[in-house]
Amino acid sequence: MTSPALYNPTDLKGLAKQVKSVDWKAFWKALAIEPSKRIVVTTPKYFAALDKLRGKFKPAQWSSYFTYHLVQRFSFALPKAFDDQAFELEKLTRGVEARQERSKRCIEATQDGLGELLGQQYASKYFPGGSRQTATMLVDALVRVMNDGIGRLDWMSDATKQIAQAKLGRLVRMIGYPDKWKTYDFDVKRDDFAGNRLRSAAFEQHRQLARAGKPVDRGDWQMNTYTVDAYYDATANTTAIPAGILQPPFFGQDRSIAANLGGIGTVIGHELTHGFDDQGALFDADGNLKNWWTKDDAAKFAEKGSCVADMYSTFEAMPKAFVNGRLTLGENVADLGGVKMAFGAYRTLRKDAGKVYVADGFTEDQQFFIAVGQSWCSKLRPAELQRRLISDVHAPPKFRVYGSLRNLPEFGEAFSCAPGTPMHPAKSCSAW
Repeated sequence: MTSPALYNPTDLKGLAKQVKSVDWKAFWKALAIEPSKRIVVTTPKYFAALDKLRGKFKPAQWSSYFTYHLVQRFSFALPKAFDDQAFELEKLTRGVEARQERSKRCIEATQDGLGELLGQQYASKYFPGGSRQTATMLVDALVRVMNDGIGRLDWMSDATKQIAQAKLGRLVRMIGYPDKWKTYDFDVKRDDFAGNRLRSAAFEQHRQLARAGKPVDRGDWQMNTYTVDAYYDATANTTAIPAGILQPPFFGQDRSIAANLGGIGTVIGHELTHGFDDQGALFDADGNLKNWWTKDDAAKFAEKGSCVADMYSTFEAMPKAFVNGRLTLGENVADLGGVKMAFGAYRTLRKDAGKVYVADGFTEDQQFFIAVGQSWCSKLRPAELQRRLISDVHAPPKFRVYGSLRNLPEFGEAFSCAPGTPMHPAKSCSAW
């Protein structure tokens, strides 16, 4: 999510006064762009301290610093000795035991440079025509459930509800792949891997810079088509569900509605929720920075958030290492809202069904919840889990399932969990 603290507009003269040690004319010339009249400084404290920081180290030290980052980023395209050293660092910091196969690394490098070109091929092969239509139907169902849910909230004022529902109506839903594919116009040479990577990086940098001062393209994708992920962008009021995540175990064109909404439905619901939480409240229907919540609404939401934070802080992920409920609060609230909305959408779509399907002895409700769990199956090395507990705003996968489902009464009912047991606690938390 984007914080309003990142929006600090200034102009060329203001920037030059703020940071005197940088030759800004040379900087813009090197980027080959004409800077906008309004320049947004995202980290004022950093820029305020930049002159002092630059004076603290000699030019040769700065050269070494930037050289390191350049070499680290492009180590795979350099002689083996560089790549080996980069891997040694990764082993120390992330607990990685084996290097990824070279063929897969080559594919990833191609994805970085020609993502949408590969995305076209991926969509044509792994995302058949009916899949987009089915996924769109599920998204539409979730939006309807969310709209109705906002209207029933007991803690949000009527005025704020109306604004929230209007914002939901303006949401741009990008499903599967872009309506217009990106065109690449840099040279790709068979015998120049490092050069290809540099040219692709320069191309994307210039493409992004060229967008400055122009109307926002709300259809511009920030993920590749084959990415197994999704996002909500508050600054554009858009959500994207790539074809890569519209695959098993999250989604299947021929799977049951219960299984699809338990999988991809919770993901979609999670992303939608971000547009209407304490961060989404800071941006309007067009993605402009504008707080549309009342102070009373924000206070009540914060109170509900405290319940969620306190609960997640009791989850022991490793011996004597607990989930940080405050660090992960925003994502946990979105998980809770996402699974609740997805379950509501599933029930709505199946309410007039003439037949209830049982699969391998599991009812449709149980199929929904099993799909939630399957979508987060994963295994983390201890070092990686420890790192995430400190720095990741998401709870570990296990607790994303555990935390969200134990707060949904329908889960306890579906699996006959006795009241007071871990998955049917006496006290539950919910914001949405």
